[in-house]
Order: sequence, then structure tokens, then C-alpha cells
Amino acid sequence: MTNAEILAAIRDGAMSDMTPQHIRNLRLHDTLSLLAFEPGLARAAWTPSEDFSIPGPGGFIFGGYVAAVTDAVAHFCMMTILEDGQVYSTADLRVSYFRPFTERRYGLEARIVTRTRTQTHMEVAFLNDAGAMAAKATLVQRLRDDGRAPRTRV
Repeated sequence: MTNAEILAAIRDGAMSDMTPQHIRNLRLHDTLSLLAFEPGLARAAWTPSEDFSIPGPGGFIFGGYVAAVTDAVAHFCMMTILEDGQVYSTADLRVSYFRPFTERRYGLEARIVTRTRTQTHMEVAFLNDAGAMAAKATLVQRLRDDGRAPRTRV
């Protein structure tokens, strides 16, 4: 199955069957919906689980969970450009929060900003229902063509 076929199956509702294991392990398949994709772009909707709310007034969503959702949507975007045998790993992920995550639905857009032979730079935006940006993330993905996971030099 090609990456485009896998993404189409996920978009069409096969989230639990076709979604990568790490996304299922984080229970994101229950809260994250892939809406659309094209080369270098993925759009999704996210309904945060209250299981990841910080107790107390406001019920803010734990920021680490937002980062995990960021990486998951970035994964869908990366699948739009990966060639056969190519793998990647997240080398850098930074999230800037502009509003508290208290709403029950967010729109996400993952976009590739630039790509070289060995790296892909991406942005992921979180928008609330009013269209205001709640957070923006930047990521660097390291690419390899030999099917082995990329190594980070220390």
C-alpha cells in the first residue's frame, strides 16, 4: 500500500486500523481526524481528551499532549512526501503557545516549509473554532534513504 493510499484510508475512517502504532498508543486515533492531504500539507481536526486536562479551574490541556499531537499531524504531512525506502525521525520540535488549550476542538495544518536531501523543516498551526491561533510548532525531520532510522550526532 502506498503512503497516499494509507492516508486516504485514515481520512476515510480507518484511523484505528491504518494509523501508525505510536499514534494509537497515545490514543490519538480517538481524538484526531485527518481531513485532507496533498504533497507537503496535511489538515486535521483534534478534539482533546479530557483525560489529558490539568486538574483545576479551566481544564487546560497538558502541553506535552499538544506536542504529541503536533508530531502525529507532522507524521501525516511527512507521509505525503516520503519516497519508497525513505524514513525519518524528528530532530527538533518546538511549540509556541499563544492561548490556553481549553476548547474542545482545534483545526490543525501541517505544512512543509523547506526540504533538503537530509532534512525537512515544517510548521504545524493549531486554530480554535474562531480561527485564532492557539499554538504554532516548528519541526525538523531528519531523512534517510536506506530504511534505517536516522542517527543524531552527539
